[in-house]
Amino acid sequence: MQETHIQPCHHLSFPNYNIYRTDRTFRGGGTAIMIKRTIPHHEIKINNPSFETSAIKIERPNNKTITVISAYRPPRKRLLPQDLPQLFRNQDYVLVAGDLNTKHASWSPYAQQNVAVHTIRRFCDSTGFSLSAPLEPTHFHKSLRNTVIDLAISKGMTITEVSSIPELSSDHNPVLFEFDPRRFQCISHEVWGSKNSNAPGKKIFDWILENDLMLLNDKSPTYLHSSGIFTSIDLSLSSMHLNYELSWSTNTDNFGNDHLPIFIKYKGSYRSAINSLRQETNWNKFTNLLQQKLSSNENINMDIIEKIKKAQISSQHLKSKRINSRAPWWTAACGYLRAKKRQLLKKATKKHHFKDEDWIKCKEISTKLKRIIKASKEGYGTRHAKKSPLPKIFLK
Repeated sequence: MQETHIQPCHHLSFPNYNIYRTDRTFRGGGTAIMIKRTIPHHEIKINNPSFETSAIKIERPNNKTITVISAYRPPRKRLLPQDLPQLFRNQDYVLVAGDLNTKHASWSPYAQQNVAVHTIRRFCDSTGFSLSAPLEPTHFHKSLRNTVIDLAISKGMTITEVSSIPELSSDHNPVLFEFDPRRFQCISHEVWGSKNSNAPGKKIFDWILENDLMLLNDKSPTYLHSSGIFTSIDLSLSSMHLNYELSWSTNTDNFGNDHLPIFIKYKGSYRSAINSLRQETNWNKFTNLLQQKLSSNENINMDIIEKIKKAQISSQHLKSKRINSRAPWWTAACGYLRAKKRQLLKKATKKHHFKDEDWIKCKEISTKLKRIIKASKEGYGTRHAKKSPLPKIFLK
């Protein structure tokens, strides 16, 4: 809670809840946090020149604590850039939420932007922290436009849902920030376009290097956060020999989604078969040539190797052989049905032997072949994705 307008002389209590307050001795301002007594926690004190704050740490068994800060920044108070890092210092999981009096076109299209919002956005860009704001207005002024000035900054976690709730009688709506403590923040690394590198991003990057994989991303953003900030969280990987045959790009039109479409194009040539030359030896000719050459040669011990070589060369001829290069998902059933389809198609298209039943059978085989090919592709992709050390990257 922010702008509680409570002074130290006032008493406030709710059954089964603990309340932690930071009161003013003069008019306005003030912050507070209410938390159920059954949740393990303790209060912490944070002195920050730019914000009025109330803070607690939620204790989790076998996990690090989560710091929750209720923050209020008076509209005419200057936000100093060095005061923002102080809220997150030496803590792994932090949620700072409240009335920060920041206006930006990303969440308040008709509001005039102020200096504080640029300071906060630059801070989030440089650290990789998430900035979250609801799409609906949170503040309702009598004479001015409705605006969104209640935000949240999170470190080490991802806020999954933000909503402005039209309840109570205040000029501010309650804002609900939902987050899952088991769901950590998105991976980020400077290599794929993030402003900074966090621990999960470094682990992914090390795994890419250890497995001799190539990153296709060109640092273009792939995800649009609800706060209007673009980030790069979708990665595309390939083996080393394919890297120079692939081109990677994104579409600026997200078609209503928060992820931008990614296009991967193969620049190499497509060949269904490879023609190779194979040498075949006519052994009957080889034997006859040896008999002719060796029977009249008195120096057989000196010349035998040379004659054998010449006989071999003369008895060989080059033959073209067609080697099929099938896709890895191709099965024997696919090959059988394709051959059957070709046989029926050839039979059905003969002018003097055209029969309707042949054409119908050809269509049935063609439909069955498509189903088997689709199932074979899906099965092949699933089997290989499950073998990956990080299947969540590939099975998104």
